[in-house]
Amino acid sequence: MRFRHLLLAVLVAFSAGITYAIVKIGVAHFPPVLFGAVRYMLVGVCLAAWWWVPEGRRRPVIGIAVSMTAQYILMFSSLSKSGDASSMALVHQLYVAFATIIAAVVYREAVGARRWIGMAVSFSGVIVIGFEPNVFHHLDAFFLAIAAAFAGGLCVVQARRTAGISVLSRQFWVCLYGVLPMFLLTMATEEGQIDALLNPTWPAVLSVVFAGLFGAVLAQAGRYYLVQRYPVSMVAPLMLLTPVFAVLGGVVLLGDVITWRLLLGGILVISGLGVIVLVPAGRVAASTTVGESVPGGQTTTNDKREI
Repeated sequence: MRFRHLLLAVLVAFSAGITYAIVKIGVAHFPPVLFGAVRYMLVGVCLAAWWWVPEGRRRPVIGIAVSMTAQYILMFSSLSKSGDASSMALVHQLYVAFATIIAAVVYREAVGARRWIGMAVSFSGVIVIGFEPNVFHHLDAFFLAIAAAFAGGLCVVQARRTAGISVLSRQFWVCLYGVLPMFLLTMATEEGQIDALLNPTWPAVLSVVFAGLFGAVLAQAGRYYLVQRYPVSMVAPLMLLTPVFAVLGGVVLLGDVITWRLLLGGILVISGLGVIVLVPAGRVAASTTVGESVPGGQTTTNDKREI
Protein backbone atom coordinates (compact mmCIF):
# COMPACT_ATOMS: atom_id res chain seq x y z
CA MET A 1 0.00 0.00 0.00
CA ARG A 2 1.31 3.42 -0.91
CA PHE A 3 2.20 5.69 1.96
CA ARG A 4 -0.49 8.27 1.13
CA HIS A 5 -3.10 5.52 1.00
CA LEU A 6 -1.86 4.19 4.33
CA LEU A 7 -2.34 7.66 5.79
CA LEU A 8 -5.83 7.77 4.27
CA ALA A 9 -6.69 4.42 5.87
CA VAL A 10 -5.54 5.67 9.26
CA LEU A 11 -7.55 8.89 8.76
CA VAL A 12 -10.65 6.86 7.87
CA ALA A 13 -10.28 4.71 10.99
CA PHE A 14 -9.65 7.81 13.08
CA SER A 15 -12.71 9.62 11.70
CA ALA A 16 -14.96 6.61 12.26
CA GLY A 17 -13.57 5.88 15.72
CA ILE A 18 -13.55 9.35 17.23
CA THR A 19 -17.13 9.89 16.01
CA TYR A 20 -18.42 7.96 19.05
CA ALA A 21 -17.01 10.55 21.46
CA ILE A 22 -18.06 13.39 19.17
CA VAL A 23 -21.64 12.11 19.04
CA LYS A 24 -21.74 11.79 22.83
CA ILE A 25 -20.81 15.46 23.05
CA GLY A 26 -23.63 16.27 20.62
CA VAL A 27 -26.34 14.25 22.36
CA ALA A 28 -25.50 15.96 25.64
CA HIS A 29 -27.19 19.03 24.06
CA PHE A 30 -29.49 17.65 21.36
CA PRO A 31 -31.99 14.86 22.07
CA PRO A 32 -30.48 11.78 20.35
CA VAL A 33 -33.13 11.29 17.66
CA LEU A 34 -33.12 15.01 16.86
CA PHE A 35 -29.32 14.83 16.59
CA GLY A 36 -29.71 12.04 14.03
CA ALA A 37 -32.32 13.97 12.07
CA VAL A 38 -30.18 17.13 11.87
CA ARG A 39 -27.17 15.04 10.87
CA TYR A 40 -29.25 13.38 8.12
CA MET A 41 -30.22 16.81 6.81
CA LEU A 42 -26.61 17.98 6.72
CA VAL A 43 -25.32 14.84 4.98
CA GLY A 44 -28.23 14.84 2.53
CA VAL A 45 -27.58 18.44 1.49
CA CYS A 46 -23.85 17.77 1.08
CA LEU A 47 -24.50 14.69 -1.07
CA ALA A 48 -27.35 16.09 -3.17
CA ALA A 49 -25.14 16.03 -6.27
CA TRP A 50 -25.08 12.22 -6.00
CA TRP A 51 -28.86 11.88 -6.17
CA TRP A 52 -28.91 9.74 -9.34
CA VAL A 53 -29.08 5.96 -9.07
CA PRO A 54 -29.71 3.40 -11.86
CA GLU A 55 -33.37 2.88 -12.72
CA GLY A 56 -35.04 0.31 -10.50
CA ARG A 57 -32.24 0.33 -7.90
CA ARG A 58 -33.84 2.61 -5.31
CA ARG A 59 -36.11 -0.02 -3.78
CA PRO A 60 -33.29 -1.97 -2.08
CA VAL A 61 -32.12 1.31 -0.54
CA ILE A 62 -35.42 1.60 1.33
CA GLY A 63 -34.65 -1.56 3.30
CA ILE A 64 -31.16 -0.46 4.21
CA ALA A 65 -32.48 3.01 5.10
CA VAL A 66 -34.82 1.41 7.66
CA SER A 67 -32.13 -0.67 9.34
CA MET A 68 -29.48 2.06 9.14
CA THR A 69 -31.83 4.66 10.62
CA ALA A 70 -32.74 2.21 13.38
CA GLN A 71 -29.04 1.68 14.04
CA TYR A 72 -28.40 5.41 14.40
CA ILE A 73 -31.40 5.94 16.66
CA LEU A 74 -30.35 3.07 18.92
CA MET A 75 -26.66 4.03 19.01
CA PHE A 76 -27.24 7.73 19.57
CA SER A 77 -29.72 6.86 22.34
CA SER A 78 -27.17 4.50 23.86
CA LEU A 79 -24.50 7.20 23.90
CA SER A 80 -26.93 9.70 25.44
CA LYS A 81 -27.69 7.30 28.32
CA SER A 82 -24.24 5.79 28.86
CA GLY A 83 -21.64 6.82 31.40
CA ASP A 84 -18.91 6.85 28.76
CA ALA A 85 -18.38 6.50 25.02
CA SER A 86 -15.52 3.99 25.03
CA SER A 87 -17.49 1.02 26.33
CA MET A 88 -20.44 1.65 24.00
CA ALA A 89 -18.10 1.95 21.02
CA LEU A 90 -16.54 -1.44 21.83
CA VAL A 91 -19.95 -3.08 22.31
CA HIS A 92 -21.11 -1.68 18.97
CA GLN A 93 -18.29 -3.52 17.19
CA LEU A 94 -20.40 -6.65 17.57
CA TYR A 95 -22.02 -5.61 14.29
CA VAL A 96 -19.28 -7.63 12.54
CA ALA A 97 -20.29 -10.80 14.40
CA PHE A 98 -24.00 -10.12 13.86
CA ALA A 99 -23.40 -9.56 10.13
CA THR A 100 -21.66 -12.92 9.93
CA ILE A 101 -24.53 -14.68 11.71
CA ILE A 102 -27.21 -12.95 9.62
CA ALA A 103 -25.36 -13.79 6.40
CA ALA A 104 -25.15 -17.42 7.49
CA VAL A 105 -28.91 -17.51 8.10
CA VAL A 106 -30.05 -15.44 5.10
CA TYR A 107 -27.52 -16.54 2.48
CA ARG A 108 -26.75 -19.96 3.95
CA GLU A 109 -23.07 -19.10 4.12
CA ALA A 110 -20.92 -21.67 5.83
CA VAL A 111 -19.20 -20.19 8.87
CA GLY A 112 -15.96 -21.99 9.62
CA ALA A 113 -14.68 -22.85 13.07
CA ARG A 114 -12.19 -19.97 12.94
CA ARG A 115 -14.94 -17.37 12.62
CA TRP A 116 -17.16 -19.02 15.24
CA ILE A 117 -14.24 -18.79 17.63
CA GLY A 118 -13.77 -15.14 16.71
CA MET A 119 -17.43 -14.40 17.39
CA ALA A 120 -17.29 -16.23 20.72
CA VAL A 121 -14.23 -14.21 21.74
CA SER A 122 -15.93 -10.93 20.77
CA PHE A 123 -19.13 -11.78 22.65
CA SER A 124 -17.11 -12.79 25.70
CA GLY A 125 -15.40 -9.40 25.57
CA VAL A 126 -18.78 -7.66 25.55
CA ILE A 127 -19.85 -9.73 28.58
CA VAL A 128 -16.73 -8.60 30.43
CA ILE A 129 -17.50 -4.98 29.52
CA GLY A 130 -21.07 -5.47 30.75
CA PHE A 131 -19.77 -6.14 34.27
CA GLU A 132 -17.76 -2.90 34.29
CA PRO A 133 -19.49 -0.88 37.07
CA ASN A 134 -19.88 2.23 34.89
CA VAL A 135 -21.61 0.06 32.28
CA PHE A 136 -23.55 -2.12 34.74
CA HIS A 137 -25.18 1.02 36.16
CA HIS A 138 -26.34 1.99 32.66
CA LEU A 139 -27.64 -1.33 31.36
CA ASP A 140 -30.24 0.41 29.23
CA ALA A 141 -27.41 2.01 27.23
CA PHE A 142 -25.57 -1.32 27.09
CA PHE A 143 -28.51 -3.18 25.56
CA LEU A 144 -29.28 -0.30 23.20
CA ALA A 145 -25.70 -0.57 21.89
CA ILE A 146 -26.15 -4.32 21.35
CA ALA A 147 -29.41 -3.66 19.48
CA ALA A 148 -27.61 -1.01 17.41
CA ALA A 149 -24.90 -3.56 16.60
CA PHE A 150 -27.55 -6.01 15.38
CA ALA A 151 -29.11 -3.31 13.17
CA GLY A 152 -25.62 -2.48 11.90
CA GLY A 153 -25.00 -6.11 11.02
CA LEU A 154 -28.30 -6.17 9.15
CA CYS A 155 -27.17 -3.07 7.21
CA VAL A 156 -24.00 -4.84 6.14
CA VAL A 157 -25.95 -7.81 4.79
CA GLN A 158 -28.62 -5.66 3.11
CA ALA A 159 -25.96 -3.60 1.36
CA ARG A 160 -25.36 -6.55 -0.99
CA ARG A 161 -28.65 -5.71 -2.66
CA THR A 162 -27.41 -2.20 -3.45
CA ALA A 163 -24.63 -3.31 -5.80
CA GLY A 164 -24.31 -0.87 -8.66
CA ILE A 165 -25.15 2.15 -6.49
CA SER A 166 -22.26 4.37 -5.44
CA VAL A 167 -21.70 4.63 -1.72
CA LEU A 168 -22.42 8.38 -1.73
CA SER A 169 -25.63 7.98 -3.75
CA ARG A 170 -26.79 5.29 -1.35
CA GLN A 171 -26.07 7.52 1.63
CA PHE A 172 -27.97 10.41 0.05
CA TRP A 173 -31.10 8.29 -0.42
CA VAL A 174 -30.77 6.78 3.05
CA CYS A 175 -30.78 10.32 4.45
CA LEU A 176 -33.70 11.32 2.24
CA TYR A 177 -35.79 8.31 3.27
CA GLY A 178 -34.83 8.52 6.93
CA VAL A 179 -34.96 12.21 7.81
CA LEU A 180 -38.77 12.56 7.98
CA PRO A 181 -39.30 9.44 10.16
CA MET A 182 -36.57 10.73 12.49
CA PHE A 183 -38.23 14.13 12.83
CA LEU A 184 -41.61 12.50 13.45
CA LEU A 185 -40.08 10.21 16.07
CA THR A 186 -38.32 13.03 17.89
CA MET A 187 -41.55 15.05 18.01
CA ALA A 188 -43.41 12.05 19.41
CA THR A 189 -40.89 10.82 21.98
CA GLU A 190 -38.49 13.63 22.92
CA GLU A 191 -38.64 17.04 24.55
CA GLY A 192 -36.65 20.24 24.34
CA GLN A 193 -36.08 20.15 20.59
CA ILE A 194 -36.98 23.81 19.95
CA ASP A 195 -34.71 25.06 22.71
CA ALA A 196 -31.87 22.81 21.51
CA LEU A 197 -32.20 24.12 17.95
CA LEU A 198 -32.53 27.79 18.89
CA ASN A 199 -29.80 27.81 21.53
CA PRO A 200 -27.09 25.43 20.33
CA THR A 201 -23.65 25.42 21.89
CA TRP A 202 -20.56 25.48 19.68
CA PRO A 203 -19.48 21.98 20.77
CA ALA A 204 -22.94 20.66 19.86
CA VAL A 205 -22.89 22.34 16.44
CA LEU A 206 -19.37 21.12 15.69
CA SER A 207 -20.33 17.60 16.76
CA VAL A 208 -23.13 17.50 14.16
CA VAL A 209 -20.78 18.81 11.47
CA PHE A 210 -18.01 16.37 12.34
CA ALA A 211 -20.34 13.37 12.66
CA GLY A 212 -21.87 14.20 9.30
CA LEU A 213 -18.94 15.31 7.17
CA PHE A 214 -16.08 13.33 8.66
CA GLY A 215 -17.73 10.37 10.40
CA ALA A 216 -20.05 9.70 7.48
CA VAL A 217 -18.87 11.22 4.20
CA LEU A 218 -15.09 11.02 4.70
CA ALA A 219 -15.15 7.61 6.40
CA GLN A 220 -17.40 6.13 3.73
CA ALA A 221 -15.77 7.65 0.68
CA GLY A 222 -12.28 6.95 2.00
CA ARG A 223 -12.96 3.32 2.77
CA TYR A 224 -14.69 2.81 -0.57
CA TYR A 225 -11.71 4.41 -2.34
CA LEU A 226 -9.29 2.04 -0.58
CA VAL A 227 -11.18 -1.20 -1.19
CA GLN A 228 -11.44 -0.34 -4.87
CA ARG A 229 -7.63 -0.27 -5.06
CA TYR A 230 -6.46 -2.86 -2.55
CA PRO A 231 -7.59 -6.30 -1.39
CA VAL A 232 -10.00 -6.20 1.53
CA SER A 233 -7.54 -8.46 3.37
CA MET A 234 -5.13 -5.49 3.29
CA VAL A 235 -7.68 -2.80 4.22
CA ALA A 236 -9.58 -4.70 6.94
CA PRO A 237 -6.67 -4.92 9.43
CA LEU A 238 -6.24 -1.14 9.28
CA MET A 239 -9.94 -0.70 10.00
CA LEU A 240 -9.41 -2.55 13.29
CA LEU A 241 -7.90 0.74 14.43
CA THR A 242 -11.44 2.16 14.56
CA PRO A 243 -12.32 0.86 18.05
CA VAL A 244 -8.84 1.82 19.25
CA PHE A 245 -9.40 5.41 18.15
CA ALA A 246 -12.91 5.26 19.65
CA VAL A 247 -11.48 4.43 23.08
CA LEU A 248 -8.71 7.02 22.75
CA GLY A 249 -11.29 9.61 21.71
CA GLY A 250 -13.36 8.84 24.79
CA VAL A 251 -10.33 9.19 27.04
CA VAL A 252 -9.03 12.43 25.51
CA LEU A 253 -12.32 14.24 24.77
CA LEU A 254 -14.56 12.94 27.55
CA GLY A 255 -12.21 11.82 30.27
CA ASP A 256 -13.27 8.17 30.05
CA VAL A 257 -11.41 5.96 32.51
CA ILE A 258 -9.80 2.78 31.20
CA THR A 259 -10.34 0.11 33.86
CA TRP A 260 -9.00 -3.43 33.72
CA ARG A 261 -12.44 -4.78 32.75
CA LEU A 262 -12.79 -2.32 29.89
CA LEU A 263 -9.22 -3.02 28.78
CA LEU A 264 -9.66 -6.81 28.92
CA GLY A 265 -13.08 -6.64 27.24
CA GLY A 266 -11.74 -4.33 24.54
CA ILE A 267 -8.81 -6.66 23.83
CA LEU A 268 -11.18 -9.61 23.53
CA VAL A 269 -13.59 -7.71 21.26
CA ILE A 270 -10.87 -6.47 18.93
CA SER A 271 -9.08 -9.83 18.93
CA GLY A 272 -12.31 -11.57 18.01
CA LEU A 273 -12.92 -9.08 15.21
CA GLY A 274 -9.42 -9.76 13.94
CA VAL A 275 -10.10 -13.49 13.84
CA ILE A 276 -13.32 -12.85 11.91
CA VAL A 277 -12.06 -10.36 9.30
CA LEU A 278 -8.42 -11.32 8.76
CA VAL A 279 -7.86 -13.88 6.02
CA PRO A 280 -5.11 -16.48 6.24
CA ALA A 281 -2.80 -16.26 3.23
CA GLY A 282 -3.57 -18.64 0.43
CA ARG A 283 -7.12 -19.47 1.52
CA VAL A 284 -9.97 -19.22 -0.96
CA ALA A 285 -13.14 -17.63 0.24
CA ALA A 286 -16.85 -17.66 -0.04
CA SER A 287 -18.63 -14.38 -0.47
CA THR A 288 -18.96 -12.24 2.60
CA THR A 289 -19.13 -8.61 3.36
CA VAL A 290 -16.58 -6.36 4.94
CA GLY A 291 -17.68 -2.97 6.07
CA GLU A 292 -18.07 -0.47 8.78
CA SER A 293 -21.00 0.54 10.93
CA VAL A 294 -20.52 3.53 13.08
CA PRO A 295 -22.62 6.44 14.28
CA GLY A 296 -21.13 8.58 11.57
CA GLY A 297 -21.87 6.38 8.61
CA GLN A 298 -21.49 3.05 6.96
CA THR A 299 -19.65 1.57 4.04
CA THR A 300 -19.92 -1.97 2.85
CA THR A 301 -18.05 -3.76 0.11
CA ASN A 302 -18.35 -7.30 -1.16
CA ASP A 303 -15.25 -9.43 -1.39
CA LYS A 304 -14.43 -13.10 -1.70
CA ARG A 305 -12.96 -14.25 1.55
CA GLU A 306 -12.32 -17.42 3.51
CA ILE A 307 -15.01 -18.11 6.03
